[in-house]
Amino acid sequence: DRLTSRHYAAFIQDQIVHDLRSDFDTLWSQRAIWDRGYRESRTPSCPAMLLELLSHQNFADMKYGLDPTFRFTVSRAIYKGMLKYLSNRYDVPYQVQPLPVNSLGVKFSGDSKAVITWKATEDRLEPTAKAEGYILYTRIDDGAFDTGRIIKAVKREEGFSLEVEIKPGHIYSFR
Repeated sequence: DRLTSRHYAAFIQDQIVHDLRSDFDTLWSQRAIWDRGYRESRTPSCPAMLLELLSHQNFADMKYGLDPTFRFTVSRAIYKGMLKYLSNRYDVPYQVQPLPVNSLGVKFSGDSKAVITWKATEDRLEPTAKAEGYILYTRIDDGAFDTGRIIKAVKREEGFSLEVEIKPGHIYSFR
């Protein structure tokens, strides 16, 4: 029913406003949630909403709208709002997807080994977004990435590291 969609929209809008106030503008305004008869949001068989976030007539909005970090934050806030809505509706716990690793690097260790290093990216806005492990995907030369393998990485003061076997004369890519 329309009240369900109203709750859905409120979860998403609250998350967007919270994240934007935390990262971009402490005065970001919470805009009204309307209950209008737009067919796109009134007739689906699941909760639905139309999100209008920025105005092309507002220079500040357009400045934010062109910022990739802003767009990522808004997209992630929408995802988190959806997740929290579903968690609330079905009374189940949720865990937000951790942010991608950063500072990924590879160094040679002898002729047949490489040491891969990285750091976990902390999500200060979402305490449930903690990585429980990592999956290493490998590509050799121009081939496709493999299906990945769960790895046991060594946690060091400066981040994580893993030593892998490599064959000389090939180009390796890791993610």
